Amino acid sequence: MRKIRIGIPCSLAFLWVVFIAGCGQETVTVPSVVSTIPANGATAVSINTAISATFSMAMNPSTITASSFTVTGPGGAAVAGAVTYSGLTATFASDAPLAYNAVYTATITTGATEMGGTPLLANYVWSFTTNMPPPAVKSTNPLNGALSVPISQVLSATFSEAMAPSTISASTFTLTGPGGAAVAGTVAYSGVIAKFTPSASLANGTVYTATITTGATNVAGTPLPTNYAWTFTTIAPAPTVIAVVPANGATGVPLGQVLTATFSEAMNCATLTSTTFTLTGPGASAVAGTVSCAGSVATLIPAAQLAANTLGTPTAPESVIMINGAKASNVYWAVGGLPGAVINYGGGGTMVGTIISQPGITVSSPGVATVTTINGRVLALSASTTLVNTVINVP
Repeated sequence: MRKIRIGIPCSLAFLWVVFIAGCGQETVTVPSVVSTIPANGATAVSINTAISATFSMAMNPSTITASSFTVTGPGGAAVAGAVTYSGLTATFASDAPLAYNAVYTATITTGATEMGGTPLLANYVWSFTTNMPPPAVKSTNPLNGALSVPISQVLSATFSEAMAPSTISASTFTLTGPGGAAVAGTVAYSGVIAKFTPSASLANGTVYTATITTGATNVAGTPLPTNYAWTFTTIAPAPTVIAVVPANGATGVPLGQVLTATFSEAMNCATLTSTTFTLTGPGASAVAGTVSCAGSVATLIPAAQLAANTLGTPTAPESVIMINGAKASNVYWAVGGLPGAVINYGGGGTMVGTIISQPGITVSSPGVATVTTINGRVLALSASTTLVNTVINVP
């Protein structure tokens, strides 16, 4: 509190009679600012700090306003904010956080007066510097919201500045899967990049969340302002072939067989062509054909009948010879698999006994002139029997 002693000479009293009754001295108390927040010259001030000044005496609240209490930033730019007064303290609350690492100047003008109307002797001015920005995650791999991420993905996060390596660990850099289940992995840090390597491949078609917590700090000990989290989805499982016709390793396959492959899911038919669905014969020679697709099934129709005696289909006529009094009526043959059996495709030969097939039986082949003889019967249990130039002698 300042007191100013004013003396008035009696010889001049007649000049002040209107203002002062009589001669003598009068003491006037002048208000002053006794403390501020932040203090003058303060550094590393939080960008969210409320700026305040405490006076030496009660002030007239109507004189503590946005025009008598101002804050300016770099270049003298005015800072928008609200001014309040309570007790002996005036407070300036900025409308938005202050800028990082910037010098600000606060001023309380002589427009601020005490209750009797006495103003400050002079404008009260102080300055301070805000803190440096905290560390931040600038980028991640994979990106937030990324799709079709490889299940072998190594995660990484790049910081805005060097971090304290001891604070980048499996407790501050985590990965979780469905239901928040933790994913095991190892964490490494170098330069400004932290990496998380899962201990095993991630699951296909699954959403994962990576998090770097506020436990991660820069070398000065300043933490991230909040946990940084991002999500990504791994690639869907690759389609597989779940069934084929004819079956793998099948024998007795008709030479006009149409091939099909059934997949585990609907396919992009544009990707199923004669270059992605192929058929080869002896010596890996390509077999011409037409490929089509519908839903999850691809079909290959050979352009011509397949060669005989390929992978077990005979071309030369085969014969069965009975010895030691064996009778054809006592001989039975169970032959063929899907889609059926082919007997003596090239024609000729003599088969003896009853030939039985569940799906179907073809004897010889179209256009063959050589007669095939069957000394017995030909029975197809659930499909047709096709005979080409065939003689059957029932025993």
